[in-house]
Amino acid sequence: MNPRLVRVADDNQLWAEIYGNEFEAIFEVQSRIAAQVAAQLDIALTGSEQNLMNARPTENVVAYQFYLRGIDRILFGHQPEENYHQAQRLFEQAVAIDPDFALAYSKLSESHRGLYFFGYEHTVDRLDMTKQAIDKELELDPSLPKVQRQLGYYYYQGLLDYERVLEQFANVAKVLPNDARLLQDISYIWRRQGRIRETLAHQLSAFEMNPTAAGLCIEIAHTYAVLRMRAESLFYCDRAIDMAPENNWDYFLKAIVHVNGSGDVGAAKTALNLCPDLHSNVLIWTQYYLAILERDYAEAHEHLGKVNGDVILMQSGYLPVSMLQGLTYIYQEESARRGGF
Repeated sequence: MNPRLVRVADDNQLWAEIYGNEFEAIFEVQSRIAAQVAAQLDIALTGSEQNLMNARPTENVVAYQFYLRGIDRILFGHQPEENYHQAQRLFEQAVAIDPDFALAYSKLSESHRGLYFFGYEHTVDRLDMTKQAIDKELELDPSLPKVQRQLGYYYYQGLLDYERVLEQFANVAKVLPNDARLLQDISYIWRRQGRIRETLAHQLSAFEMNPTAAGLCIEIAHTYAVLRMRAESLFYCDRAIDMAPENNWDYFLKAIVHVNGSGDVGAAKTALNLCPDLHSNVLIWTQYYLAILERDYAEAHEHLGKVNGDVILMQSGYLPVSMLQGLTYIYQEESARRGGF
């Protein structure tokens, strides 16, 4: 392993070290790297930050390997359904090996929440599974910031209780006052509350702290799109695609910015077709939407037949596939009756 500290502005390497491949010493290595980076940047760590840096999430290396493999499945925001199921199985294996592994329960709750929030299994049972995993992690380590953050996300994506989310994140900020991810999390709530300029300021500040965060980059593009700043939005879409070409959400947003910003369905299709995997529900919906705009109802019906599950995530929420099929037939019949819209 060869970690490096690089200044993004000029690509200048500030620090580097070579470590052996002994996975059993991973936690000591991580603590040492964090301490050396802090020293290079002349950062004075608080007591709580020092404790977090030296914390060992589990004593079982095998459980930790399952945990890392699970994280890899849900690394970037919205994922295909199977990624969440794979992550769920991996985190379940991690906690089966080490039932006291709080962070694995934290990520297990995230995999359940992803299935619920993105419409693959938008059911009471899946939401209950999310809360059960959170309750277990809170029982094991209620003070852990990542655990507290997951509780905030449960209020956010599970209950849509935005004021309670902000209260929860304020508690996390007491432990992590300069956390880029926390700025990012708060910005999502503000965006849903219509505080768009504040959202953008928080996201740009977070991106300065973490300029390799591809997920944040596409969220900045999303915020610019809400502000109808099309050129800026497309710039950050392209930047996100360069950083994470496997992330479906990047291509979805770029296509939507093209078609909603200028009505250019051709540019939207070109952007979408560059995605290496067009099988996630959000991309299927985008293909359906573009087909409807072109009044190609046969193609629209064909896309609906590829949806994973009974509901599809649209820009404004969820709709049953059966409802979209009915609407498409209505569009088709009305278009034929009028000789085209």
